[in-house]
Amino acid sequence: MRAFLVMCVLAAGACAPDTGRQRVEVTLEARGAGDAPFDVDGFTVTLERADVAVGPLYVCATAAADIELCDAALFEWLDPVVVDALDASPQTVGPMEGTTGTARTVSFDYGISWYPTASTPIAGVTALDGHSAVFVGHAVRGADRVDFEAYVDVRPLSRGLVAVAGRPATVDVRGGETLVVEVDAASLLAAVDFDALLAEAAGAADPIVIEAGDAAHAGIVLRMTATAPAHWSWRER
Repeated sequence: MRAFLVMCVLAAGACAPDTGRQRVEVTLEARGAGDAPFDVDGFTVTLERADVAVGPLYVCATAAADIELCDAALFEWLDPVVVDALDASPQTVGPMEGTTGTARTVSFDYGISWYPTASTPIAGVTALDGHSAVFVGHAVRGADRVDFEAYVDVRPLSRGLVAVAGRPATVDVRGGETLVVEVDAASLLAAVDFDALLAEAAGAADPIVIEAGDAAHAGIVLRMTATAPAHWSWRER
């Protein structure tokens, strides 16, 4: 299904009836929510690193969370973009070529894709050592402190699907618009049980490592895919 979608986008609407659409260019831009400390259940969390790989991505005209609607594909970006979630300034990624029309949704992966012809998910070449995201920081509550490193892997649920489908982002594309993706690290770590990490860290000199199989990892993945995924918006000319 993804291969069919990509073919349609590359063909500039070849899968859809000729509706007078024109080839245009828009800009892809990324930004984080900033590096301010944030609170999670009484802990003050400070991050020294928060890198999140976003992409490949597909911009569609359909309002439904269904990338099988090939004739709705307007734009795509095939390489993962590493977003510094601690940097609130605009991070220009590059131009995207596609067609005019009403864009309504964005579907995307977090640097790890499962293509229809692949037997297992594949990490993008620009992904973070094969991970979807890396967070490094510490959490403090009174005299208690826990240092942590999180290596997060967000994989599509099955072959041919994207990790997150149909996130709303509506604009009438005429050319020259900017598609902005924003990543909020505080929201992604809001479900982490720092009490549990503190107990695990008792007496340890090294940072606690959060990785696949851990409860904290599962909570971050849920936030990234369902409850607090990357936010998409358009800035018009």
